[in-house]
Order: sequence, then C-alpha cells, then structure tokens
Amino acid sequence: MEAIQQSRLQQDDLTKPTILIVDDRPENHRVVKKILSDMNANFHSAESGHEVLSLVLRHKYAVILLDVMMPGIDGFETASLLRMNDETKHTPIIFITAADHTEALEFKGYEVGAVDYLFKPINAHSLYSKVQVFLELDLQRTKLLQSFHDIQELENKNRLLLKSIGEGILGVDVRGKITYTNPATEKILGQNENTLVGADVAEFICLSTSRAGNANWEGCKIFEHCAKGYTYRDTYGLFKDCDKRMFPAELIATPIYENKTLFGVVIAFQDISQKRSIEEQLSRLSQFDTLTGLVNRSTFEKHLQQAIKRSLRHGREFSLLHLDLDHFKQVNDQFGHEVGDILLQEVGHRIVKTVSDGDIVARIGGDEFVILLENFIEQHVRNEAVLAEHLLSHLSGAYLIRGHEIYIGPSIGIARFPGAGEDSVSVLRAVELAMYRAKKQGGQNFQFFTEELHLQALASLELEQKLRAAIEHQEFALFYQPQWDILNNRVNKVEALLRWFPADGSRLGPDVFIPKLEEMGMINKVGEWVVEQACRQAQKWRAEYPNPPCIAVNLSMDQLQREELPEVVFYLLQKYQLPANAIEVEVTEGMMMQNPQQAIEILNAFQRLGISVAIDDFGTGYSSFSYLVHLPIDTLKIDREFIRKLGEDDKCEMVVRAIISLAHNMHLKVVAEGVETEQQLAFLLEQKCDYIQGYYFAKPASAAEVRLEV
Repeated sequence: MEAIQQSRLQQDDLTKPTILIVDDRPENHRVVKKILSDMNANFHSAESGHEVLSLVLRHKYAVILLDVMMPGIDGFETASLLRMNDETKHTPIIFITAADHTEALEFKGYEVGAVDYLFKPINAHSLYSKVQVFLELDLQRTKLLQSFHDIQELENKNRLLLKSIGEGILGVDVRGKITYTNPATEKILGQNENTLVGADVAEFICLSTSRAGNANWEGCKIFEHCAKGYTYRDTYGLFKDCDKRMFPAELIATPIYENKTLFGVVIAFQDISQKRSIEEQLSRLSQFDTLTGLVNRSTFEKHLQQAIKRSLRHGREFSLLHLDLDHFKQVNDQFGHEVGDILLQEVGHRIVKTVSDGDIVARIGGDEFVILLENFIEQHVRNEAVLAEHLLSHLSGAYLIRGHEIYIGPSIGIARFPGAGEDSVSVLRAVELAMYRAKKQGGQNFQFFTEELHLQALASLELEQKLRAAIEHQEFALFYQPQWDILNNRVNKVEALLRWFPADGSRLGPDVFIPKLEEMGMINKVGEWVVEQACRQAQKWRAEYPNPPCIAVNLSMDQLQREELPEVVFYLLQKYQLPANAIEVEVTEGMMMQNPQQAIEILNAFQRLGISVAIDDFGTGYSSFSYLVHLPIDTLKIDREFIRKLGEDDKCEMVVRAIISLAHNMHLKVVAEGVETEQQLAFLLEQKCDYIQGYYFAKPASAAEVRLEV
C-alpha cells in the first residue's frame, strides 16, 4: 500500500510545473521557496550559470528566477545562452537584482530576453503574483499541446497538415483548387480564409519554372510528382501575396491518397525572404568587419595564404604592414566607445585612401589593421617604408568627432615574405612583433621584422613555457619583508613578495616574470595562490606569536578587474580562520588610475569586509585628488625612487614631506619603501613617518628566516 502511495506521489510530481531558482547565495533560495511554498509546483535550485545550462538539458521549466550578479557566468550571459537554445528560448526568465539598478542595466536584461524584473529585497506579494501568472501560462500551454495531440489522433486525414502547423499550410484538390488554409497561410499571403478557399492555387504559387507566367496545375512539377506518389520539395519556390508581390519560399508538397486514388495535395511552405536576407548578411559578416566595412581577419588570412602561394610559385616578394593605434584605450575611456568606433571607421577610411587599389586592408580586431602589399616596387614610391611614412602622416592628423578634436597615431610593423616566416601564422606573428617593437620605441614610428626580433620571440616563448612548468611544479615561493612600526618599535606588517626558483637553477626577478604572467593571462591564478599562501603563513604565525604581523599582498591589474575578488580573499580568510585584519591588499597608484570608478567599487567591497587597503608606489601615478579623497584606503606607501634621493634632492624631500603631511591630514598611515641608509631613516623619523621598509632594516626573506622582532 505504501509503495502505491509513493508511486502516486512521484506521478503527481511529474505532472507539476517546475520552477528553477538561480542564485549564488543558498539563503536566497530558501527565502524564495518559502514565499512560493503553497504553489502546486516543484522547485529546482542552481547556484551558477554553468549549473543552469546543465539543468535545462534534463528538465523543462515553467519559469526561471535568475539572479543578475553571480560569479563566473552572470545572469545576463546565462539568459543570452538560454535564448540561443531552441529548447529554452521561450522559457520565461524573471531577473532578480538589487534595487539600486540602472535603466541601462534593466534595458540590458530585457534585451537578452527577460520577461520581468524583481528587485531585492524581494516583495513576497510581487514575487508570488508574477510567478503565478507564468505557471498559469505554462498550464494553458500544456493543455494546448495535449489538445494538439488529441486532434492528431482523431483526424487522420489532416495529420500532415497539423504536423507542420507552424508553417503555411495549403490543402489543394486534384483540380488545383484550395480546400484548406491555416492562419499562418493567411498571414503570409495577406488573404483571409474566405478568399483563399475555392481559389486556384495558381493565383498564389508560380507553378512555372520562370517568372514570366504560370503553368496549369496538371502540368506543374508539384502535381506531376504527387500524382506518382512522390513528395515534392523546392528550396526556392515563388509565391504571390495579396499585392501580387512575389517572394521566395521553401515548400514541401505531399500527396494525400484515399483508396489508392489521389485525393489532393498538402503544401507546407515557409517565407524565406528574411532567411535569404539574413544569409546574405551572414555571408557578408563572415568576410567583412561590421564596423569599418574592411576585410575581416579570417578573410584576410585567406588572402594572405593565396599571396604566399603566388610568391612561392612566381618567386616574388610581398610585404605585410601591421598598424596598431597608440593609446586608443584612453580615447574610449575619455570619450566613450561610440566615439571610439567612429574613430576606427575614420582611421580605416584614411588607410584605404592612402594605399593603392590593389592592396588589401583589413581590421583584424580592436584597433589593429593590416595591409597586404603585393605590388610594391623597390626604389619607388610604392616601397613599403615610403607607404609607412605616408600612413604615419595621414593617420596622425586631427580627427573631429562629435565636437571633440582627437589626435592619435599608429605604431607600424613591417615584414616581408619570404624571410619573415613560412606560413600565414608565422608571417602575421612576425609583423606583429615588429609592431610591438615600434610601440616600445615610443609609438608613431615603423619597424621592420628582423632576426633579432625572432630570437626575442623565441626567448619570450621559452620564458612562457618555463612559467607554465613553474606553476605545474610549484616553483614559486613567498618571501616576506618587514615593515617597522616606528612609534611602537615593532614589526607591524610584512609584505609578501613573489619569488621564482626555476628547476634549472637560473634566477629571474619579479620585474621580468610578473609582466609575462600578466601577458599569459595566468596572473589571476598565481595571484590567488599568493593570497592563499599568505593566509596559510598568517595562520602559522598566529599560533607562534602573541602579536603576529599583518601580511600585505600585492594585487595585479587583472585581479583588480574581478568583481568577485573581495569575496575570494574573504573566503580564504575564513578557510584559515583568520580575522579580516590579518591581511592587507596593496594596489599601485597607476593601477588605480586605469579605471578609478571600478577600483573604488572593488576597494569599497574590501572595506566592507574589514580588509585594509594600501596604495603602493604613491607619488608616481599622477592620481587625481578628487579620486583620492573617495578611495577607501588605510595606508600610502611612498615610492622608493623618492626615498632613494633623500639627502640628495631637495625636490624629492619636499615631495616626501608633502605626502606624509597629506596622509596624516587624511588620517592615513604612511610607509616609506626602499629605506637603505641611516640618513634616509633620520629624515623619515623627523617627518614622523609611520612605517619603514627597506634593506636598512631587513631584506626580504623566507618565512623561516624573516625577522619579526626588532
């Protein structure tokens, strides 16, 4: 008996609609489920976009309640992916977000397919009523589907008509008269049922193979095939609407037999005007850059491959130029992406005007352009170096955009084939290396690819491979440099410094390998490892010392772009049972000024979690005081270049005095980095600097060797 009851309960669950709740906080799941608990529905939970994408493969949902801000794939991207799937593109999505949302954020939600919004804190009545509406809609949809299946069983003659109910359906008898239409047909042809039924099908379908005129029904291909018992397909049939306008359509004509006699024909068709237009657009998109109208990267690579074949076949050289706009990001940051896009269009236009008709110009991404130059002549105006000079001149003039006068110029790399690689990939890499050499020379110049650049690239690749091995084999270690608290005469903090000990015994400084890790996109992984190692060490010191030092860890620019970073650090503090003041995060002044608004948001999050923040290398980044007063920071670290010149340069002494005075007036602590002499120390003591860090006091050392006592 109990087994029967259990089976019935399981069957009831299968017939209930299912609601999917998506939020990275489990407590929010419990709140929503409690509000909706008396609904006759099942509930599924997901804590990430990845989990949602997995669940929708196995389950069908009446409505999805989707949190906007989640780590990894956020709500917007999750919604976009759901809308791209035929199985989920019509599933209602209600976004749940904070009440302090912006109109732009709300618009973005509707743009990716949201049907409604709920704002935190969630209003129980609003949530209940909105979900109830979509459950009712799901119930009605289920009933309609059931009715559809019932009709299929009851009306065998119309089975093929109903099978293609989403398309236009025409029932035609053996005389070519229309006997049946569906609503889709009436909409596509712009005619009502009364006009269509009884009319000759030739009035609406071009039965001949040309536009000139119509064949009769008995002589057309549709009837000929169906009369023989075959289905007829046409991927480009021509139909006529109420205005006699012809439009293309895909059609399938299926014969209907009764007692082995042809009873009629069912024609299912679909207007493909939009499809054809989209195909043409997609064809163009696959070949050309949508912003500038220039050839895109994939098409350019095909041209380059053909040029290589011609060069090898005929023994002729060709040149490749790679242009990258200097400081283009600053234009986007200052004037907005719309102005940046217009600037890219104008740059593309100027390039095309500068080169010759036979040259191929492409935009291969961002602010990068390439030119394939096959018809240059040595010792002539078509020489690629002369062309590069012309490009520098023409592209460096003022651009007047939306009332702004913008000056920008390119860095240009030049490579010749043969000589710069063996295939399209190596040639593009060679010319890119030359372009980066031009950037390192200060920009707005051109450089040729050389063997030296090739060797540098090999060295860079070798370094990259070594760093990947270093991560795999745990060759990194943390050294610690104490900060002496002058007032209390004790070590108050230590700065965690990343060191690399390669297996081959070589030594490279962090100024070499950290930029490479950033270039490789590995700095986030290594940075998180640094934070965890610092937390592990802090836990050990708390067990050994009554007053253990706070550990300061340096963040990279890439880490500062991650909204979830404060939560990651806080999670590690909890993992090692540490208070928030056990760790301090350091960011450089230059990093802060890359994107001040985002930096302020990230640092505010650290402050809310009780984690202190220090600004490193202060005095070199030209930071705006309007931002500085709003930064949630606790400490300023004076750049070592100023400290090094104390006692030698009066201006540096003035800067150091000013920074210490500024910090104290803002109730901030000050750390002097790079203190190496007694003279420097005396000056800093006189100015009442709070903390001293440098070789005069202690060099960086391993956790086992570091001096934690004065």
